[in-house]
Amino acid sequence: MKFFAVLISALIIAGCAGQPVSQLRQGVQSAVLIQPSESPLSFSTGVIDASSFWAEYGGSVSSQTGGWLWSSMASAGQKEGKEKKLTNAQLVEALYADHTMVASVNKALTSELSKLWTPNSSLKTPQVVSRKNVSIDPNTSVLNGIDTDADLVLMLDVRNINLTERFSTAGAFAAGFTMGTNKKSLTIEVSVLMQAFKPDVNGDYKSIWWIPCGANYATMDTSYYMDELMASKSKMTEILDEATQQSIDACTRLLKKTETVGM
Repeated sequence: MKFFAVLISALIIAGCAGQPVSQLRQGVQSAVLIQPSESPLSFSTGVIDASSFWAEYGGSVSSQTGGWLWSSMASAGQKEGKEKKLTNAQLVEALYADHTMVASVNKALTSELSKLWTPNSSLKTPQVVSRKNVSIDPNTSVLNGIDTDADLVLMLDVRNINLTERFSTAGAFAAGFTMGTNKKSLTIEVSVLMQAFKPDVNGDYKSIWWIPCGANYATMDTSYYMDELMASKSKMTEILDEATQQSIDACTRLLKKTETVGM
């Protein structure tokens, strides 16, 4: 669970280390938007049961309390967590099913993203191009697989949906008291990434701006136990509906803040 918050904080700091959008978009006369994906790029789980609790927190528990038992439980949890990773991702994908989260997030945010980068009425609305074969080189931040001569390329992805224990003081006490064996009340967190690319001196489209955002498990109000989610699609829909709105609201707020600040 901590990973999401740390990742978002780190990426925001990195994404903010640049010129304001109002400066970066100067000279832009044409823009394209890469077609957003129709589904989340990945699914995952955080702390959802005892083994994942020990995989996440076992190391710190054993170092603070000492003893072979805690160390062995931490190791067992990490091993089981690795073995269950694929199965858990498939579970979350099945729970997500045919929900409209991605379509709703894309519709709301691509509009706001376009307004931010193409605010002048004289500039045409960004042309939408296929994302087929499009990729980003992790070493150079260069966008590959796109055929365009536009001044700007915009990209938006719902990158991950993570099923994890909802944060609450009562839950934290229960986990501490039971050493992680308590029943977990689960919710989801959503990772969204918005990016902008401009051609460099070589004509390569390189990332010049990015913002991570989404719904955080710590701010979610809706949660259910795993057996409830497995038994009732409507309960998972409740969680996904809230996370959808939280993602739209959080990302929109960030976009509105980037007009004149260095993000």
